[in-house]
Amino acid sequence: QPLEQEQLWRSGWCCCDRWVDQLGIYLNNRMIAVPNSAYQLDYDSIRANGSTVMFNVDGAPMSADRTSGYLNGHAAENRGQAQLVNSVCTVAFGK
Repeated sequence: QPLEQEQLWRSGWCCCDRWVDQLGIYLNNRMIAVPNSAYQLDYDSIRANGSTVMFNVDGAPMSADRTSGYLNGHAAENRGQAQLVNSVCTVAFGK
């Protein structure tokens, strides 16, 4: 992955609009490496409906709720899961 993309993710820019803007530059690969985790988010699978977003990670279907912050109906159990919820919600809903 390009160094600039890695620097954006490592610096926590995944939480803001610039990360989403920068993301568009790197979508020639449909998988998004979620910052501070081992997750690979399938960009093409992201589907928002109300406050819920459905998506695939490493081939497995998942859901996140932007209101509660829940992943698959439960609170995040670790930092990687929290980053996954943050990343998918940022891509799906913006801010």
